[in-house]
Amino acid sequence: MSEVAEYLSYVFHEPITLSSEEKGYPRKALPSTMPVKLFAHTSETESKQVMALLEDAEMDYELIEPDTTLMGYDVMFSVTGTKKPPVLSVNGKAYRRLSGVQDFFATR
Repeated sequence: MSEVAEYLSYVFHEPITLSSEEKGYPRKALPSTMPVKLFAHTSETESKQVMALLEDAEMDYELIEPDTTLMGYDVMFSVTGTKKPPVLSVNGKAYRRLSGVQDFFATR
């Protein structure tokens, strides 16, 4: 026990407990779940059906249209492993096309 902690234990007559950061453990930097992302084209029928499923389930999601940014398809591929939208990404797992998203909701 450090001299300061020992002194404080005499003054306050209570055991001193250290926080996890004071013990040298790193604090959590990321939340336990990743945000839900939907890579989709808002003009395509299948993408609209996936968005309707998410809205019916009242699930918050971030819509990313890969054709609106310079590296959109490359980012989509690095996150989901495909360049064909729609793809739903939940906690790092990709659900491809409408059938994959339906499978995701069937297992919830």
